[in-house]
Amino acid sequence: MLIFQDIVTGDQLFSDEFDIKEVGSTYEIECAMILPEDFVVDATNYPSVEDAMEDVKSGVFDVNNVVHYFGLVRLDNISKKEYTDYMRRYFAKLKAKMGITEEADVKALEMEVSSEIMKARDSFDDYFFYTGASCDDGALCASPAAMDPP
Repeated sequence: MLIFQDIVTGDQLFSDEFDIKEVGSTYEIECAMILPEDFVVDATNYPSVEDAMEDVKSGVFDVNNVVHYFGLVRLDNISKKEYTDYMRRYFAKLKAKMGITEEADVKALEMEVSSEIMKARDSFDDYFFYTGASCDDGALCASPAAMDPP
């Protein structure tokens, strides 16, 4: 199994166990909502066991499999401006880590990354943002689209 890591922090983000599509400078990973195998319902929070089981069956406790398996951490209450600033800091660290110095290479990468940032900003309310388990302030910000939050 091949594990994909954030080049800046070393955080594990996903693996080749999932369907992966390379899109420019980013990856799209096919995710699914699952009920974790180790999940336990605290039935004391329900009027009856049947009510608790109904929530389990209806998917109330489902989580995104990539987020769950790789311990990604949701960035709650992030604004468009904070997201943009976050990604700018990440991009600066990424350039340094990759040793990109040629002006043409820097410009090409900036164009690709800027395009992806703008795409996320244009559909901002459709995204939930995650970072790796380290929660490093300069880590990659992953953004699965159109999924229910855990």
